Amino acid sequence: RYDSNFQLTFVNRAYCEFLGLTAEELIGFDFINRIPEEQQENAIANIHMLTIDNPTSTSTHQSIMPDGQYRWIEWTDVAIFDENTQIIEYQGTGRDVTDHVLATQQLETLSQQLETQTDELQSVLNTMQDSLVSMTLPDKQIIQVSASFEEIFGYPFEKFHSDREFFKQVIHPDDLQLAIEAQTNCLRDGFSEFDHRVIHPSGEVRWIHRRAWINYDKEHRPVSINDSARDITDRKLAEQALRESEELYRLTLSNISDAVFITDDDGYFTFVCPNVEILYGYSHQEMVEMGHIAKVLGNQIFDITELKQSGEISNIERLIHNKAGQPHYVLVNIKQIAINEGTILYTVHDVTERKEAEEALRTSETRLAEAQRIAHIGNWERNLHTGELHWSDEVYRIFGYEIQEFDANSDRFFNTVHPDDREFVRQSVDTAMNEHSAYSIDHRIVLPTGKFASFMKRQKSLQMNRGYRDV
Repeated sequence: RYDSNFQLTFVNRAYCEFLGLTAEELIGFDFINRIPEEQQENAIANIHMLTIDNPTSTSTHQSIMPDGQYRWIEWTDVAIFDENTQIIEYQGTGRDVTDHVLATQQLETLSQQLETQTDELQSVLNTMQDSLVSMTLPDKQIIQVSASFEEIFGYPFEKFHSDREFFKQVIHPDDLQLAIEAQTNCLRDGFSEFDHRVIHPSGEVRWIHRRAWINYDKEHRPVSINDSARDITDRKLAEQALRESEELYRLTLSNISDAVFITDDDGYFTFVCPNVEILYGYSHQEMVEMGHIAKVLGNQIFDITELKQSGEISNIERLIHNKAGQPHYVLVNIKQIAINEGTILYTVHDVTERKEAEEALRTSETRLAEAQRIAHIGNWERNLHTGELHWSDEVYRIFGYEIQEFDANSDRFFNTVHPDDREFVRQSVDTAMNEHSAYSIDHRIVLPTGKFASFMKRQKSLQMNRGYRDV
């Protein structure tokens, strides 16, 4: 990625390996300086032509390698806009096409020898995926036509050659003027390159990448013109699907309460969801300018080895502070992904209210336990569906046991009841359960030492919450 001054702001590992340099050596470097001087103007113009309506372009130029060698690179440049449709930076995806360009240049040289090498060149052309048409100038006599022409354009070349206006029926109406201007530019400048759509006989619309160039003799007089075409429909559809997917993704993330970040392997942002202000109090632009995930979640939030092994780490609890300094407890989920340059997805969920409620509950339970200890009153509950029984700490004390010495259950309870009171207590419990009524009874218990304890007063509510008091 690079800014409006063409200074690199991000490079991926493949680009570093391609140049044999580190990211630190490349960040901040003006990449235009790696383009031969005679090609820089066209490269800059190609970038400056990007708009909100035409955010993507493809161009090919040479790049000067650190060892001084030249490589041909096909770049797809995409302008990235903010919410006000202003360009904030650019992203370039490069593909080394040196072999392809050199092969094309070789074909240009061979075109000057077509009269003696027709059969050999035709064999080469017929094996190419691209369509190539070569004609003499200025009379436009056919030199060669590759076999893939009809597959790409939908019609045999003879229809175009016999009727010079036929191309107007094949090229998409919205792209016709562009094609005419490109032809004029090629005849004037010796080269043109552009994308346009064609309509096949079936009505199917296909995207074509066209590249035309002129061969000159020693006196720089044009002697032939070459027109190559490649079907790029799949690439165009993929680009459109990506744009639609990213827009849908952006809209989706804008309508959830969680904050979402995407970073590269080094933790640098490749995406910040628009709604981060809800949790952090900072504007989207302020969060983007922070640049690194450590600025918003702290350092060493997870083990990268664990993430690579499992692919996902869930419910990491962190304490953060918003712009106003207010604390927020959050749960962070981390997942490995592959979205453009982004490799790690962070989802940050605010659980402050839950944490505060949990703390309030713990405080309330502590106070209740202390009140029961002072009053020597305990309570216990039984789940009528599962049979699960719970004793408060004070019930254990009243019954003569250590706190939580064992898991409470009905058998253990009835064993503590004095044998002479056991049937009476059991009938009282069963009657209350069957009639859904409250009850209050006194009975004796047997302590673990074998001694009889004082009478106990037992009360039951309709929710089957029972209380004990030593009387």
